Amino acid sequence: MLAHAHLELQGAKFVVFADGNRRYVDCSEAACGLLGYTREKLLSKTVDDVSYNVSEVPDLFAQYLKDGAMEGVFVLRRSDGSPIPIRFKAFVLEDGCNAAVWDPIKDWRPSYLAALLELDRSKLKSKVELALADIQAARAGTDIARTTRAASYERRGRGPQLAFTHHQAQDCEP
Repeated sequence: MLAHAHLELQGAKFVVFADGNRRYVDCSEAACGLLGYTREKLLSKTVDDVSYNVSEVPDLFAQYLKDGAMEGVFVLRRSDGSPIPIRFKAFVLEDGCNAAVWDPIKDWRPSYLAALLELDRSKLKSKVELALADIQAARAGTDIARTTRAASYERRGRGPQLAFTHHQAQDCEP
């Protein structure tokens, strides 16, 4: 990484710099390793290229540039296509540099469960029951109305069942 004397970046391991077009212009070796790219390859990429949900990037980046800073949770895409959940802090620094510090989330399961538990339980139960009914109907090859399926689930007393289908155990570190 080129020499950057920004206090906000002191001690950070995963650091990237992007221009106003979202193209990476500098990065730490750790950021390259996290994404599975060589430095040369990562510097040929844009923020969009390494984002798991590309459709969010233009609006988020524009808001970041407007506000001068942003922090939150985001999902990057590794070179092999696997997701990497991160916490990030992004800064538009005094000299005009657009920098971000990443912190990979290794404990995503407890965070995900906590977020689910904070939801309104009645809405969660309803959504889970409808999703389960849709799966059952698809397997049976039928197209039953949602209200009929939901009523059927209530009559049978089935409660919500949570499944983490979008993450495979091998995709994340323990």
